[in-house]
Amino acid sequence: MDEFLLRPGVSTALQQRIYVARNQTQLGQAKVDAIVAKFDNSGRPAVGSAEWTDLCDGPFDAILAIAQQAKMKRIRMRKPCAPPRLACCWCRGWD
Repeated sequence: MDEFLLRPGVSTALQQRIYVARNQTQLGQAKVDAIVAKFDNSGRPAVGSAEWTDLCDGPFDAILAIAQQAKMKRIRMRKPCAPPRLACCWCRGWD
């Protein structure tokens, strides 16, 4: 990811989204590591299932935002194209 960020043309918005996702992932991983460190072979869960799921899913939206930002940039960059001729024939309702 660092190599990608150093490339020319990477937008500020995309850089910010990557920064947010990286921070959320690191914070989430630190919390997971702290929970795992408390495992004591007692057979009891260290945290509830909903809390664990929330913890694991926490950075997911920020990670998706990176892909969505890149997708939107690509969509804005594409050149308009003419519809294929066959599509025009279907639109006209040829009998």
